Amino acid sequence: MKNRYKILSVFSVVILTIGFSFYLLPWKMLLAQRLQILLEDKGFQNVRLTLSDLNLHSAKIRNISIGDDTPLLLKDLTLLYSPRALWKGNLQELTVSGLSLEMYKDKTRWRLQGYNASSAEGKFYFPVTAEQLSFLPFDHLALGDSQIRIVTDPWQIKAPLEFRWHKIPVPEVVVKSENPSFEMGKMKAHIASAEINAAINQQKEIWQGFWSLKDVQLKTENAVIPALDLKGTLEVDARTLTLAGRMESKESAGYAEFTLGYSLENSEKTVLTLTQAALPWQGGMVMIGKTEIPLTDKKAVKVLLQVKKVSVDSFLQSLTGKKVSATGVVSGTLPLIIGRDGTVFFEQGILKADGPGTITLPEDLIPGDHEQVVLTREILKDFQYDTLSLSIRNDTGNKMSVLAAIEGKNPAVMKGRAVQLNVRINGDLLDLIRQNVILFTDPQQILDQNHP
Repeated sequence: MKNRYKILSVFSVVILTIGFSFYLLPWKMLLAQRLQILLEDKGFQNVRLTLSDLNLHSAKIRNISIGDDTPLLLKDLTLLYSPRALWKGNLQELTVSGLSLEMYKDKTRWRLQGYNASSAEGKFYFPVTAEQLSFLPFDHLALGDSQIRIVTDPWQIKAPLEFRWHKIPVPEVVVKSENPSFEMGKMKAHIASAEINAAINQQKEIWQGFWSLKDVQLKTENAVIPALDLKGTLEVDARTLTLAGRMESKESAGYAEFTLGYSLENSEKTVLTLTQAALPWQGGMVMIGKTEIPLTDKKAVKVLLQVKKVSVDSFLQSLTGKKVSATGVVSGTLPLIIGRDGTVFFEQGILKADGPGTITLPEDLIPGDHEQVVLTREILKDFQYDTLSLSIRNDTGNKMSVLAAIEGKNPAVMKGRAVQLNVRINGDLLDLIRQNVILFTDPQQILDQNHP
């Protein structure tokens, strides 16, 4: 019994001593210094803060400044903790508001405003292992009323930010942004909302989840792209970010499916793979099969366009300046080579009519006084074709040359006898091809527009 009373008396003395010391000792100053040391040990530079509303299990920190020349600034931060865990460098919960954060990439690595990586390599990586996650000094993080800016050469992102993270029971992160913006060269994008939701797969040591961008408004120097919705999945390991997604036009049947692999160790290896895409074009559709587009490589990109049921009338009028009228539709393939400077070169392509139709060419498209030429002009004033084949290739001056091989008749000429004609039509449809296709196939052109 005496031993029991001795133990109780010892505990009472300890508790009273701790309680008495709490009011007499400068706990705010000691804890503030401990927090500064903790953050600086984790790689944050020149930490300054004011500690308020302190008790044994929570604290509110105001007017935080981290860094020197352009410090990271933070209005309010609330911490939940146990004294024992805090002394070991761990927090239970961190609530942040009013954060303005900048992340940028110099020639060699990613950097965070006010933060200096402690590793010898100084390279940014995503924490994916239990050991890496243990270095994060909190179990729960809530971030609101904040903004992030990510800057590289030549693109940047500005985004209002809401962020939710918890380490236990399973690490998970949710990121939301309303009205973020994106700029790359002379292309600008406004996004109504963006969201990322991911959880860690501890067996594979990889983050997995989904992402979405809603009501994306794209503008370039020469075009305004109809509003787009994008969504897909993501996987993140320590050094690589992989996105897979689908982009759909809100105003047409156009879509694109793609994957993007981004290496944190070597961004020069970044490749955008267009798995498939479809674009409304000239009353029909243009399909694009699997195409790999290295974002930093200067090599030209080869693209095979599958043309389906394109209006002969719209196609030829675009080529000749509305001088030709026709009926019917054509389908086929158009192999393109798109240079990094935006030039488009046609390899040999063939479009064939799906059935019979009509074609009318004005006389000035077939100049000459030769008897055969005069007869051809008469026939093509109202030609009813049974077959139509358009052979397309590049001509001098990077113009498009179309050789129309047609078989049919003009009922008012030669008593309607069937004839076969080869008519060459020259024009420039390259600008139209660029506007409809190049945004899906050559993002480097957008980058180069900013560096004439």
